[in-house]
Amino acid sequence: KKKKQDRMPLPRGNLDEFGLSASKRLEEEQKQRRELARKKRAEEEEAKRRAAQAEKVLQAAAEARRAEEARKRQAEARIVAIEARRTGGIQWITELRAVPVASQGDRIELPESALIALEQLGALDEQGGPLFFELCLQDSSLDYDIETQQQDQEEEEEDEVQTNFYIRKDATYASVREFKANEGQIGLPPKTMLSLTRGNPEIASRLELGQVLVRVQYVKLPAPNKSRAALRPLADGFFIHDQQDQIQIDLKRILEDELRLHAALTRGDWLAVDLDSHTVRLRVDELSPHAAMSVIHTDLEIELLPSEKVQAQADQAKAHESHRALRQAQRLEAKKNAQKQFERLIQITSSAPHTQKKIRIQVRFRDGTKIETALLESIPATSLTTL
Repeated sequence: KKKKQDRMPLPRGNLDEFGLSASKRLEEEQKQRRELARKKRAEEEEAKRRAAQAEKVLQAAAEARRAEEARKRQAEARIVAIEARRTGGIQWITELRAVPVASQGDRIELPESALIALEQLGALDEQGGPLFFELCLQDSSLDYDIETQQQDQEEEEEDEVQTNFYIRKDATYASVREFKANEGQIGLPPKTMLSLTRGNPEIASRLELGQVLVRVQYVKLPAPNKSRAALRPLADGFFIHDQQDQIQIDLKRILEDELRLHAALTRGDWLAVDLDSHTVRLRVDELSPHAAMSVIHTDLEIELLPSEKVQAQADQAKAHESHRALRQAQRLEAKKNAQKQFERLIQITSSAPHTQKKIRIQVRFRDGTKIETALLESIPATSLTTL
């Protein structure tokens, strides 16, 4: 009987519940596996996306490096082309201590060793005329000051290199008078000293004490047949006694005599003209067709600009006039806008029903004129500012 009871089948309901539970567990496991697979695919896709993004960043960085290297190579090639045009392929640069020499014009003195070196480099044979040198202070900026005034914007860059003479900032150019200066020294006449220091007494003192050396480089200056220089008197210029009296001189003749003593001229050069007990300093503000050039065999046209003080007064008057014109234009514009606003208020009032209450407005101005009109009572009082 006991064995019979052991073999008795389970109730049908328990079997169904067991099957449903197993099926549910299987379905849940499959769902979890699908979710894990989905997450894995998403992670793989995200990893691929990040890898592709990182690859793009690396490629962009590499492209930027290649572009920068190409730009540097182009700039270096441009500098080489500029230097070849400036020096004719003759590289001679040295640094010397300045010593003042009492001579007129801009012809400097160099040591005999400079003559020997230039002769060995072939500068004397190739030049076939006066030698020219670029002078600048050792601690000044040596960046090129690209002369663009005479450049045609449609020209190619290589054409610009071939047709323009480039100067360095704060540089002046001069010829040589003699090769008899002591070794390690350069003899500077007053004009060259003035152009180097731009009239700064502190720099001039440091230069004479040897605290600042002069960088000297051989160059080949252009020598145009015709040229033009615009000179601007500094400070009061040719006026004395607080600009009450102008110095009566044959200015053109004096300037021509002064420039006749020069072998070279540079945009930014300073000149000093002695007139009895009065010294006038002038600055070369404009120079064409080159920013630096030989003036030995050239038809030089001289233009005298207003002095710094006169120009400053003219600029101030021009700025004042521009400001006055701007304010007048603003007032006219404000008046037009106010007129439009006032006409709009009148139109609103005239088109309103007769049942709406209106009030009479009268405004009297300081000049005696007055305005009288009717406006809707509902119009804000702030609108009256348009009157």
